[in-house]
Amino acid sequence: QRFHARATSSGRTAAPPTMRASYDSALLAAVQRQLAAFQQNFEHSQREYHQADRLRDAALARLEEKMTASEGMGARVDKRIGELSGSCKGLSDEMQAQIRRVDFLDKRFWEQRHELEDDLNKKISDMEHGIQKAPTSMRALSQALEEQHKGLARRLHRLETDFGERHVTHEDTRSEVYNILARL
Repeated sequence: QRFHARATSSGRTAAPPTMRASYDSALLAAVQRQLAAFQQNFEHSQREYHQADRLRDAALARLEEKMTASEGMGARVDKRIGELSGSCKGLSDEMQAQIRRVDFLDKRFWEQRHELEDDLNKKISDMEHGIQKAPTSMRALSQALEEQHKGLARRLHRLETDFGERHVTHEDTRSEVYNILARL
């Protein structure tokens, strides 16, 4: 009880392992949800990239068909080719921008993932260290309590012995007083 009083008088109480485990599992679930959301965004960007790639390929195929069909049209064809070339250039620029964006997101995803893994590994290591220290602390506390119990048992035994001796002395004194009173 004296140990318990010290622990509560400091104002700090240790969180039970179940609370710590539930906190860690809730944290892990939140991280997993964030990773899943990021992965969905990444996959969506990849689908858009592939769709744009197919659209560009289809546009290029149509352009080639039109070019072969209109080779004899001269200036008008050249003008149209210029327009289509500008469109392709725009698409290409847009594709490059999308590629850079996807690369940036991919890089950011991997950085965050590595950070998260490092943080989780550190927390797991700290938890394992705490779990490994717990039995030692419990053994030390158990030994301290056992020694305290033995000390109290020895003290109680001394008090009982001392009380028994005093009781005998008291009884002897009492009988002597009665003897003296009886003589008077």
